[in-house]
This record gives sequence, structure tokens and C-alpha cells, in this order.
Amino acid sequence: MEVVDYCMRKITWLIQTPRDVFRTQTTFHKSGQDIVRELDTASRADELRRQWLELEFRVSVQCVTILRYICERVHLLSLNLLSRVLDKHDALLSFVALLENPPWTYKAPDNTWKKFDHQKWTQVAPCDLLQITTTEAQPWIALYFLVCSKAARDQYQLTSFRKNQVLRVRKYLNDVMLDQLPLLADVQRFLDELAIVQLNPNAVSAAAKLVMEVVPVIRTALVREYRAQYTQLGVAYLDACASINRQDDMKTLADVYNMDGLDDLLDSGGGATSFSTDQNQPNQMPPAKRSPLSVNLVISNHDHHHMQKIIALDDSNCDSVEQSVICDVVLSSETVVDTTDGKYFRYALQRRREVDSTMLQDHEPHQQDVDSVVVATHAHVHATVAFDDNQMPPIHLANPDVNLPVDMISNNQKSTAKPVVWRQVGVLDLGQGVVQMQLKLLDTNRYEVGSVFLSIPATPAAAVPS
Repeated sequence: MEVVDYCMRKITWLIQTPRDVFRTQTTFHKSGQDIVRELDTASRADELRRQWLELEFRVSVQCVTILRYICERVHLLSLNLLSRVLDKHDALLSFVALLENPPWTYKAPDNTWKKFDHQKWTQVAPCDLLQITTTEAQPWIALYFLVCSKAARDQYQLTSFRKNQVLRVRKYLNDVMLDQLPLLADVQRFLDELAIVQLNPNAVSAAAKLVMEVVPVIRTALVREYRAQYTQLGVAYLDACASINRQDDMKTLADVYNMDGLDDLLDSGGGATSFSTDQNQPNQMPPAKRSPLSVNLVISNHDHHHMQKIIALDDSNCDSVEQSVICDVVLSSETVVDTTDGKYFRYALQRRREVDSTMLQDHEPHQQDVDSVVVATHAHVHATVAFDDNQMPPIHLANPDVNLPVDMISNNQKSTAKPVVWRQVGVLDLGQGVVQMQLKLLDTNRYEVGSVFLSIPATPAAAVPS
């Protein structure tokens, strides 16, 4: 019940807020120059209000989705909760208002259209204006469950006013809409039947089915307790913000990435993201002090989703599927990093050569340029860490799917720097060590290997069962 009330408060705010407020007091529909000019001249109060408006809008749109899921399970709701959704809040008419005046569409002065989907505004081509986005579909789906489910129709008491309001969405149900959401055919049939039904204009929802109803207590208790303490709470919040120490956050970041690759990361403008697999590594870490010697990276550029070769490494006509990249461990770059999983030794890796397994002739490896190591978007990476002691078994690490993004190039066409992402080979939680790879975008579906680092625990892990 608290969730329903919260969602309805946000939806009500979304309906009653004028659309010009989002256009003039937020940065949703402003150019970069206008945003910079506004940030330079805005006061702190204006900046806080702008952030509040943008955050409130995003949360309110998400609340539409949450309430849609609740309406989808209307047949499972208790009687008091069903009455609160349909009678107290009249969620059906709220969805009708959102369909008539959707806040997630915007027409610019130059007659271009934008739609809010996946928490961002995107420009829509004229030919795609009738294509329903995920956000636009939410109130339609909620409307379907509220007018077509037996539990809701038995509970909802139609009046002349409610009938006229619900019939306002009838004009939007065309063939294009039905092709995209076939379930709306039942809504159209219900509205056709409703149009010919004669309702008693004096019928009101006085015949309530509940004499006693459950009311929310959490928000009411909080408001009652802290209503007279808003000023004190604000002062306490300011004091807490002034004492925030970012050292803990920076230390957490340093656990994974040290300063060795920071320059490349900043130059390329990309973000360092960590990717851990859930695959168990059947290896046993030796108990003695270990000095890593080299790391052999085997990059299989099979697209396991489409089962086709998608990259070419050189000018030959043969598409390379698998590459073996041998990296020497630079022992002089050893740094000790304290992490939440214990102490780790971190080393920079220097590539020695790359061997293309599909280019082997007479058992001689094909030497390649060290800068031509190309990684596909769904490549498999296997790393073997060798030590200077031959009695010490190697460590085997794997990442079955690097899952690289394919849409970064469209957002960086005007930038000369190459966008980068980071991927991790191995599982940090297993205590065996990890290899961290910097991958720079080449084109829509190919990356090249940049900086590579090795991190192994100072305290060897116990044997991992195979």
C-alpha cells in the first residue's frame, strides 16, 4: 500500500506539472552552450531545483512502470489494496491523462520530436514517430489490465464522468497501435461496448464495499514525527556533507586500477568498468612466494551468439579467429594494493608478440605487429600466468564473453580520442588473481588491446575444487 501511494503521488505530480517547466527549468531540451551558460549564472537554489526537477521526472516515469506491474497482477491484490488503486486513487483515469498528454514526448521549435526512453531523451525521426517506445507502452498495458480483468471490472464503479473520460483514449486505438500492441484489441472492444451503455447519471460510488480499510502508516508516522524538525534535519545534512571523506571511495577504485593506466584512460575519455565472470576456475594456488614471469592471453574472436567470424587482423584474406598474446611481467612495476579481499601484488604487462593460430605454417608462428591485437565484441579470453619457478603450476583465468558495447562509436564520432572500456579476466572473489585489459574502440564491433595489468594475491588461495 505504501508503494501504491508513493507511485500515485509521483504520477499525480507528473500530470499536474506544466510541460513548460521541463522545457525551461531543466537541461533536457537545451544545447550544450545553453547548459554551460545556465550553470555559470544559476544560483545554488536554482541549481538544486533543476536537479530536483530532473530527478523527480525520472523517478515519476519509473513509477508509471511500477504501477503498471501492480495493475498486471490486479487479480492477486487484496480487496483493500484493489479499492485503493481503483477508488481512492482512480489509477485508470490517471493513465488516461498520461495517454492524452504524455510527458515523455517533446516537440522542439524546429519541428523535431524527442522521446524519453530508457532514462534518456532521444531524437526520433519522422518515420518512427508512430513506433511505440517502452515508456509509451506502460500506460497502455496498465489500461488493458484495469479494463479487461474481471477483478478490476467488478470493483470499479463506472459513472457518467468516468465513462466519458475513459472513452477519450478511443481515438488513439488505430491499426498501427494494434499492430504493435495486439492486446489493445480487447481494450478497443470494451470501449465500443462502453460507448453504447447508458449509465445512470445519479450513480455515484457511495455504495462502498469496504466499511473499514487499511491505511498507510509508515509515511504518516514519519511526517508526524519530523514535521517540526525540517530545519534541524537540513542543518544536520549540511554538516554531514561537509564531513564527507572521499578517501574510502578512492581507495576502492585503487583496488582495481592504479595510476599506471590512468593517463590512457583520461586521454581516451572512457570509463573503466570491471567485468567478472561467474565461472569457477579449476586451479590450485601454490603456497610459496610467487614471482610471475609471463602471461599468455588467448583471445578467441568467435561470436558465440551468432557463430560467425567478425574481424580481420591484417591485410590477408584469412579472417583470424584466435590470437595468442604473450606478455612479459614487468617486475619493477610491482605495487602492493590493499583490497577488501586482502593484499595484492600488481604488475604491468608488456606485450612480447602475438601468434595467430590460423596463420601457422610449418609449425612456425606468424609474427604480428604488437599494436594489431583486435578483440571482437563477444570474444572469449583465456589467460595463463606462468612463474619463474618451474615447480610452481601456472594459473588459468578465463572470461567467456567480454560483452563489449557496440554503440559507443555513435556517441564519439566528433571526438579524436578512442573510447575505451576495461574488462577483467578471472574472478577476484576466488583469490587466484585477475588480468585487467584496456580495450580501445576501433569501429562498431572491434576493439584493440591497450594497457594490460596482472594482480595476484599476496596470500595464496586455497585449492578450488574442479
